[in-house]
Amino acid sequence: MGNWRASLIRLRPPLTPRGAFLLAVSALALLAGILRVDLAALFWGSAFLLLCLYGIVAGRVLRLLVRRSARTSPDFLSVLLSPADLAAGEEGTASVRVVLPRAFLPGLTVLLSIPLSWHGRRVEVRAPLVPGTNSCRIPFRPAGRGAYECREALLELRDVLGLTLTRLPVPLDESLRVAPDLDPLSAPRSRSAEGGETVRAARHRRRSEELLETRKYVPGDDPRRMNWKLYAHMRELFIRVGEETPPPDSRLLFFLDTTANARVPAAAADAYLDGMVEACGAAALAAMQGGVATLLARSGCAECLSFGEEGAPDLRAALAGVWWTPPDGPAPQAGTPSLPGGPRTRAVVFSSPGSPALDGILASMAGRGWDPALVLKDLEAPDASGTSRRSLPSLLHGLLFLPPPEGRIRLRAAALRTALSFRAGLAAETARFRGPPWRLSDVRSV
Repeated sequence: MGNWRASLIRLRPPLTPRGAFLLAVSALALLAGILRVDLAALFWGSAFLLLCLYGIVAGRVLRLLVRRSARTSPDFLSVLLSPADLAAGEEGTASVRVVLPRAFLPGLTVLLSIPLSWHGRRVEVRAPLVPGTNSCRIPFRPAGRGAYECREALLELRDVLGLTLTRLPVPLDESLRVAPDLDPLSAPRSRSAEGGETVRAARHRRRSEELLETRKYVPGDDPRRMNWKLYAHMRELFIRVGEETPPPDSRLLFFLDTTANARVPAAAADAYLDGMVEACGAAALAAMQGGVATLLARSGCAECLSFGEEGAPDLRAALAGVWWTPPDGPAPQAGTPSLPGGPRTRAVVFSSPGSPALDGILASMAGRGWDPALVLKDLEAPDASGTSRRSLPSLLHGLLFLPPPEGRIRLRAAALRTALSFRAGLAAETARFRGPPWRLSDVRSV
């Protein structure tokens, strides 16, 4: 049965809906002209029928010519996406080289399509081609972050009237990484290892101090700068001044909890995750620029990444392909060996209210002696009410094709129940983690 279906698909004429409609109309007109002996119906019916038949036959012939060119040319299709790492909304270019037959049949065109996809998000790179060798640069602009991939390009062979369409797949292995838009100015300030003073400012202060050899000890001074040799002779405590001392071994860990949460509405899940990723990345970038040793861990990834002051590109690349992790899948908690230990590590957890993995993450951090901060992202206003802005075509479609009233009521009720469930989870998490040892930041918009 499967072989018969495959044979029927191969034998099916490559007609578009417009071409199939026109072919049916022309066949009916030709039949009516034969039965009624109407010359006008015979003329128009035969003309459109021959036009559709020409499009089908010419498309088959051009397909054979393109396949022959692909077999004879080793570099039939080459694509180079530049730059390899983009930011959301930034324009990129695709340098394309395609070797096609030297001539097309009259009335036929060839269009190159490179579909890049990632979790339902798509980036279309399309350009018309001409006979012979094509070398062109195609601009494109991805709308959202992601780790896009393309396994095959498509050559669309069609006629100028849009009656026939033949798609010829070409193997292609290309990837595009679109990083999130991170703004460190919007991130909240985090505590550092020296009483709220960044490591860079502390180093500048130490270098600018008056270069005296020693001074008497004052309570609150750094005991690592104690002059013990002088204390052995004078039995008084003195401090070495102007001496460069290494900063305390303190690190800031950002844990991104991307465990799938049933409380987050499905219609807003993509935008919600993007906001959480951008908030975590902006906070990590602000810490990195302040000279704080920064670590990043997330659900579904056993590796804990470390970033220095110049690690902004690596941070954006690491956050480009973050997606929801199944609750029952491999979700490493904070107690895995890949995460650092020691009481000087401070953690900030970005999560959603009611996350299935949140209790385990916070408990593991508390068992390590850490003092974690919890950041919960709220829903945006349009998503919380269950409504969003609609475009003009969708409004016209709603006016022309009205759904049943009971269906619309069920949709609104489901959206309202999801929003209320999310609010209840947010209120419960706020009440549960507000006191010590937890610190909670309820983020209204990230």
